[in-house]
Amino acid sequence: MKNAKPTILDLIRRARLVRRAFRIDTSAEISENTAEFHERLWPLRSLKPEDDGYFLDIFTPDPFETDPDEIKRQYALETMTLVWFKLQTPDFDEAKMRENAAAYERGVRLTSAEREAHRKRARADAEGLKRDGLLPSERRQYESLSSFEKNRFNFPISTETLEHNAHLTRAKRARFFKDYDEGLLEGGDPNHTQLVRYRTRWRRDHVVSACAMVEDIADWIDAQMALPRNRRDKDLDMLQRRYARDELPETRSVIVTRRESAWLAVAATTAEQVASGSAKHEARPQVAMSALAAFGKYELAKDRAMKSKIWSSAGSRKSRNLLISRFL
Repeated sequence: MKNAKPTILDLIRRARLVRRAFRIDTSAEISENTAEFHERLWPLRSLKPEDDGYFLDIFTPDPFETDPDEIKRQYALETMTLVWFKLQTPDFDEAKMRENAAAYERGVRLTSAEREAHRKRARADAEGLKRDGLLPSERRQYESLSSFEKNRFNFPISTETLEHNAHLTRAKRARFFKDYDEGLLEGGDPNHTQLVRYRTRWRRDHVVSACAMVEDIADWIDAQMALPRNRRDKDLDMLQRRYARDELPETRSVIVTRRESAWLAVAATTAEQVASGSAKHEARPQVAMSALAAFGKYELAKDRAMKSKIWSSAGSRKSRNLLISRFL
């Protein structure tokens, strides 16, 4: 049914999709990861001269073009940009290029299907680099992993930096990297203060949305705990058994939430499977404690937002989350 009420497993599944929001970078990590990502994107930026390189676009032939000569020209231009991209990547295999050149001299030619496969792979590498910062060799390694292993893969760029990059529009991304370059040319810290300030503003909305999903789980747990034991949903016992709540370290931090249901909700959101297909999970204390601290701040911000004059008029969850983020 389209409007069926989500189950607790649905709520956990949704929260786990956004748990990356709790892997929060420090100011130093923001600067370091931006610098590394900026450096890794150079093969894309080098495809175009001057300011156009900041848009990180790859030439794509017009699929509606009908003039044979123009189709041929666009095809050649696409080939040239993709070859240039491969030449500029740090892990370019020069020995393999020489081997292919020697084979060409001997009369060996690729079939049209092989050429198209190489073209698609180069384009996928370029698009992937723009998305997650993986070089082609790193991407081959990542693609060889199982789904379980991919979930534990350590990307060379921080999760928050990748999430922030995905959030940027084409124009904002271009402006972001241009500002960064101009800061470098001035010889100082490349807009470090502005960079951290912008990322922190973006992060607030991101974290509030994730905390709201954790709160849904905590509310469900509280509602179940208020019932007589014989009327509680059996999934409550499953949560307590499966998600390693007891593995989370105790803390006296004043910013960490004291709400026990939130601790269990965070454990369910952040714990990792011990093996593919296993129901057993192990805690991720660092991410979990970051989530609990974020949730503690969320509770305070929500309390302040609810006391504001415009809370009652902010009817949708999205508008209320935006209001909460203003008090975070």
